[in-house]
Amino acid sequence: MRLKVSKIDLLKTAGIVFLGLVIFFIIAFTFLLKYTKIKEFVAENKALSQNINRTQEDINRLRQDLSDLKKGPFYFEKVARKELGAVKKGEVVIHIENQTEAR
Repeated sequence: MRLKVSKIDLLKTAGIVFLGLVIFFIIAFTFLLKYTKIKEFVAENKALSQNINRTQEDINRLRQDLSDLKKGPFYFEKVARKELGAVKKGEVVIHIENQTEAR
């Protein structure tokens, strides 16, 4: 009789351990899914923060350009010469090639 009690206790213990392991794996799996999602959100947040910083730099640059435009025609001439390659009548443009870039 003592042997049967021992087997029943062993089966009960094994069942409790099995149930505990099942619950542990369910919790671990749920945590893993949440952790993965959090990592995705952190990466997305970092990318958006960088985008915000670049946009803020663009805004500052455009504000400076607007301020320069309000200063007068000298800025228009500077931009036209630098970005559009404009020249005044009678001017000759000489392009000097950089030796490091030519190679």
